[in-house]
Formats: sequence, C-alpha cells, structure tokens
Amino acid sequence: MLNAAAVMQILANGLLAGSIYALVAVGFAIIYSTGKFFHFAHGAVYSVAAYVAYYFVVYLHFAVVAAIGLAMIFACVLGALVQTVVYRPLSRRGGTSLALLLASLGVATLLQNIIPLVFGDAPKSFGSVATEGISLWSARLTCLQVITMATSMVVCATVAIAWHRTSIGRIAQAVADDRELSIIMGVNVDRVLVIAIGIGSALAGLAAVLAALDTGITPSVGMSVLLIAVVGVVIGGVGSVLGAVLGAMLVGLVQSTSAWVLPTQWQDAAVFLTLIFFLVARPQGIIGTDRARKR
Repeated sequence: MLNAAAVMQILANGLLAGSIYALVAVGFAIIYSTGKFFHFAHGAVYSVAAYVAYYFVVYLHFAVVAAIGLAMIFACVLGALVQTVVYRPLSRRGGTSLALLLASLGVATLLQNIIPLVFGDAPKSFGSVATEGISLWSARLTCLQVITMATSMVVCATVAIAWHRTSIGRIAQAVADDRELSIIMGVNVDRVLVIAIGIGSALAGLAAVLAALDTGITPSVGMSVLLIAVVGVVIGGVGSVLGAVLGAMLVGLVQSTSAWVLPTQWQDAAVFLTLIFFLVARPQGIIGTDRARKR
C-alpha cells in the first residue's frame, strides 16, 4: 500500500519527466502542424544539442546557462538547415509526406552516427549540478529538477500564448490549416516552415540540456525521448500546443506510476497501452477536435 509521501513522489517524478517530454512534444507539434510530416530528425537534434552543451561546459568551461543558450541556438540553426537543405528541395520536387519522412529518418541516422565519432559511445555526464535536495509536499527533488519543471512550464506557456496571440503564430496556424490557400494569400510558406522547425528544434535543445544535466546523455537518447513525446502529442490532440503539454504530462505520470507497480521494462509498454486506449476511445485526443483528427 502506498503512503501519502510515496504518492507525492510518484506525482513529482511524473511531472518532472513530463516537463521534458512537454518541451519536445510542443516543438514536434509545431513542426508537424506546419510541415505535415513526421520529423524523425527532431530526436537527433535533441541528442546533438545535449552534446553541444556538454562540449561547452566540460571542454570550454562555459557557465551552464550560457551553454544552454548556445545549445538552443545550435539546435535552432541545425533544424533550419535541415529544412532548407533537405526538406525544401524535396517538397519543391513534389516529394510526398512519405518521402519527407524517409529523408528525416536518413538525417536522424546520419546525425546519430556522427555523435559517437566525435564523443564516443560511452555515456557522458556533466557532473554535479545543483544536486542539493529540497522537499516539496513530501516529495524529494533536487534544485535542478525544480528549475527544470519551472522552466518547462514558463517556456511552454510562452510558446502557447505566442502560437495564438502573435502574427507569426497565426500565420503558422493558417499554413497548418490550408497551405495552398496561404500561398494564394501571399504567405511565404518556406519562411514559415523554417521558423517553425527552428523554434521546435530550440525547444528540443532546451529539453535535452535540462535532462542531460540531471541524468547524463548517450548518442541515442533523443530517439527514445522523441517517441514518448510523440505519444504525448497524439494523446493531447495533434495540432494543439496545450494538448501536447497535457499529453506529455500524462505520459510522464503513466511512466512514473508504472515504475512503482511494474518492472522497469514495462514503463514504455504502459505508455503505448495508454496511447492505444486513446486511439480507441478518443482518437482526436484530450483537446483535439474531429476536424483536426481528419486533417
């Protein structure tokens, strides 16, 4: 029987994992909504950003905050470069969503194999960063973990507001709804796609460094995080930034709860069982509409 302290710890662990998934999920949701294809390389960008921050902190002795900013910029530029060099030429030649998906898988494989060539296969750690423990409602967390959750909440809220309240956000939504009509209305769709993938990649970079500071990194860490984050996007409702956050938090709680009552190897299985449940019971997701599901 779980006591109150154990329940609070489960909730805290779930929200911590969900805060990382939320940043990745929001970035992926923005990219998918505007581009209409599965950006597999999003996971590889996550991994690359973590290693970029690791290089700046461990080898060049930069401050952690500066390394986070530089990793986000690098991820943003890398995502925009992939869009400009790979996806845009394919789209202009009439490439289908399947062709773009395969291209993204190729980019992801390339980036994921470059990392071990530069840094090796062994897991890397930033060392001790803000490890002092604090107690919140009977749950034990480190200062870094509290900062991670707070940062994720602030950034996700900011992106959600910008998605609905700024001109670029409204234009991106217009492109997501009807790309052909947006072109007729004079929208520079190529520019919107570059901005979308740049912002999404920067969010993945932020998530990667925050997670890496706490748990370390491996070359393939980004792909596993991406798959779980995408489950959160589907559960929350494809096309909804708020839905992506809620879905990611739910996924984190499912993982945390399953870790207490099931063997560790069942965590991901519990997540995908939750996905199957939503696909059957509510395929449009928590916030998504039937129109979004059909689109």
